[in-house]
Amino acid sequence: MTDALLRDPAHLVSQRARAYWLVRALPGWLLIGGILTVVLVSAGWSTAVTGSVVWSAVGLAVLHLVVMP
Repeated sequence: MTDALLRDPAHLVSQRARAYWLVRALPGWLLIGGILTVVLVSAGWSTAVTGSVVWSAVGLAVLHLVVMP
């Protein structure tokens, strides 16, 4: 099987579009973080469980905000 040669893309996504997508996704994560905070504080779980859930959510949010655009 031969390797296909691909040309460079004619149109690249602008940095402004990537910034727009990031700013657009951020409020959703802030809302999720607020809801998560209210649920965890009202549930009264241990600090270890709360920390695990919070750091998992933060990691997922950062991963999404970095990879998505």
